[in-house]
Amino acid sequence: MQYKDNVERLSEKNKKNNPFSSIRTSDIKLFVTDIDGTLTNGKLSYVDIADMGSAIIKEFNVHDGYAGKLLSEKGIPVAVLSGRADSSSLSRVKDLGWDVVGLGVDDKLQVLSEYLEKKKLNFSQVIYLGDDLNDLECIQNSALGFCVADSQDLLKQKSDFVLSKKGGEGALRELVNLFLSVE
Repeated sequence: MQYKDNVERLSEKNKKNNPFSSIRTSDIKLFVTDIDGTLTNGKLSYVDIADMGSAIIKEFNVHDGYAGKLLSEKGIPVAVLSGRADSSSLSRVKDLGWDVVGLGVDDKLQVLSEYLEKKKLNFSQVIYLGDDLNDLECIQNSALGFCVADSQDLLKQKSDFVLSKKGGEGALRELVNLFLSVE
């Protein structure tokens, strides 16, 4: 009940500035997010493991994971699309039960287009969250495109909405809260 009260307060406070008030939220069928710099802070830590090489350590915000659960309860899946492929990202995505559009992808727009075609969806049903220039085309082609607060300047100019949270600080949760506040 407390969560619902908080969302209702957010709804009243942000109705004017909420980008979702300009679309029919019932048309949205998929949230797609980048990983590095969006779900994480964009930093990569390499750790040497004796005689086994190195491992990449990334930090993910649990609030973003819970955001996916909130969407799932509404029947809306979350999927990831990343320019980087590594086992730590894949492990987190599997833990959350999210779908993988693509990892290690150079042309995100092409890969997302193919994924949507397979799922019988189109860009007008997608909300996209990114942080860097390789996300720009997906942001511009989606129903609404969002970027995190510490995104590249061009992305901030071209996105429909710049979130107040930085990558790795719960930006997806902020986005989902905005979405749920107008539903």
